[in-house]
Amino acid sequence: MKKTQQHRGFTLIELLVVIAIIGMLSSVVLASLTSARLKSRDARRSADMQQVQLALELYATDNGGSYPPHEAGTLRYLDKVIGLAPKYIAVIPQDPLWPTNSNDYRYLAQGVKGYVLLRRHEGNNSWCRIVYGSGLPGWWGNYPLCSSL
Repeated sequence: MKKTQQHRGFTLIELLVVIAIIGMLSSVVLASLTSARLKSRDARRSADMQQVQLALELYATDNGGSYPPHEAGTLRYLDKVIGLAPKYIAVIPQDPLWPTNSNDYRYLAQGVKGYVLLRRHEGNNSWCRIVYGSGLPGWWGNYPLCSSL
């Protein structure tokens, strides 16, 4: 008598089910990874603004309470502030998502009254403001406070 050998293996249906399950699990992981990246970039922006605020306060302490001006004829981009780097902050921070785009952090001094910083908030795809001191210049008051987001 001849014994027949049975090969135990996976059927095509079993393999397809396993592949489908792996695909669904990987899409869930990817979605949560994207959300985590977004939150980490927003956290980096907040940390950057805290460093800038510290540098602005150090500058004001050394300059009679006055905050640094911009280069003449420039827009209110943070990298156009005169005298802040490298003495008070090593490097002017750049946005983590667009590191070559210099207009993602903005600054407006109000002399000795204070200043306003603008930064992107990727979580809701908008801009938000950080205000220090009194008085709020013009249309910058239309942006929500970063602390409220």
